[in-house]
Amino acid sequence: MKQLSTEVAVIGAGPAGMATALTAARLGRKVVIFEKGDYYGGAIGGGKGPLGINTLQQRRLQRVVTEDEAFKYFMDYSHWRANPALVAAYVNKSSDTIHWLEDLGCEFNSLNAYVEGGNHTWHVYDDSEYSICDRIWAKAKELGVKIVYGAAGKDLILRDGRVVGVQIVLNNEMEDVMADAVVIATGGFGNNAEMVAKYTPYELGKTVCAMTRNCDGDGIRMAWDAGASKGYMFYDAFAGLPHPQLGGPGGFCSELRPFRQPNLLFNQQGKRFTDETAMCNGAYGINAIRQQPGTYAYMILTDEILDHYRADGFAIALPSQDPFTGRYEDWPRGFEKKMEEVIREKQSPDLYMGDSIEEIAAQIQIDAETLKTTIEEYNKFCDQGQDQIFHKRRSFLLPIRGKKFYVARLSANSYATLGGININEKAEVIREDGSAIQGLYAAGNDANTICVDSYCFEMPGHTSGFAYNTGRIAGENLNTYIDSCK
Repeated sequence: MKQLSTEVAVIGAGPAGMATALTAARLGRKVVIFEKGDYYGGAIGGGKGPLGINTLQQRRLQRVVTEDEAFKYFMDYSHWRANPALVAAYVNKSSDTIHWLEDLGCEFNSLNAYVEGGNHTWHVYDDSEYSICDRIWAKAKELGVKIVYGAAGKDLILRDGRVVGVQIVLNNEMEDVMADAVVIATGGFGNNAEMVAKYTPYELGKTVCAMTRNCDGDGIRMAWDAGASKGYMFYDAFAGLPHPQLGGPGGFCSELRPFRQPNLLFNQQGKRFTDETAMCNGAYGINAIRQQPGTYAYMILTDEILDHYRADGFAIALPSQDPFTGRYEDWPRGFEKKMEEVIREKQSPDLYMGDSIEEIAAQIQIDAETLKTTIEEYNKFCDQGQDQIFHKRRSFLLPIRGKKFYVARLSANSYATLGGININEKAEVIREDGSAIQGLYAAGNDANTICVDSYCFEMPGHTSGFAYNTGRIAGENLNTYIDSCK
């Protein structure tokens, strides 16, 4: 068995790992990143941009979200189950992290709210030429940071309750890496079917589609084996089409975005089950849908609804963006052509088209009379301008009438899994009794527990924002820890 040594061993070369590595290297530490795959940037290539609170960009657009407001928002959203000290550390550092990234050459060209009534916290980066992680890596490499690709973390090495290294598998051989501090930043467990089934309500590849290459839960398991407290685990999920080419960002490719609107939803029994306004927020929409039989539901559109959107635009435009650039289409374009193409070429079993309700019901194998009754009742509410059951907003009540009917079966899509390891405000991994495991830190998705059970779309940029910020926090605090040991 080979043995290597470094001051700081970082497991994972995604946003959290890269931020940790550069921060520690700037403080004079010798850093080696061990990456399971053959690339850096993680499953999302560094992300489109992080959350920022009380930033210069917000002030310029008069869209300021203060630290006080953000702290209370996250705490209220989690029903105060999140760690207040960790939330505060994250929120208070986020503005400085935007400046930190700008100093590395990142230019944030828009400020997004993402959902109606949300906060303008998502600082979107123009990644057409370089990703955020490209910028970080360029500087880290100058400072001597190294990445070892194809290196999967296996077990932490402990001595007297302190983490002093990590065992990795490289080229099918076991190697011990001795280190003063180890940082887990492995991106979550979204590619681990067993963990997904055990810790979420979904079944990987069947009831959820996830964009999580190499995120096998290795880091979470290693931390648990070392005595770490288990943090809440969930999917950053939203309602959409599971087919990767048809799903697209946010659950639907651009042509099929009408299915992202708050139109009539019904389940496999042909019954309506919610106020469809839940579709305005990805997390709320999938939370409503996953409670239905099979953890999926159907949305129905008509040619008359499409004509309405062509005249007036979509009911909800996601994401909302300042300044408006026209990048996100707010009118249906190419919808009918795309539907015909997908159905003709049998590209997906989740899209249906017909000339009558009976034809649609036969295709999706539900009782036609039940579905007709559901639609008749819904249309009555639309005509009256009042939803007497679920109290849906009047402006969203569009009747299901027309010569052509379009249906999509919606299930869970996901950007990532979040949570698994509990950390404190210093990004130290903690035990059940709250004490820190000395020498062990975690950052990013593996430790992102502050939303508790549903991604907070009202504070967009949170996934990559938490990764970059906790990565920096880990890098700073492990430096202090190493100094105290020596």
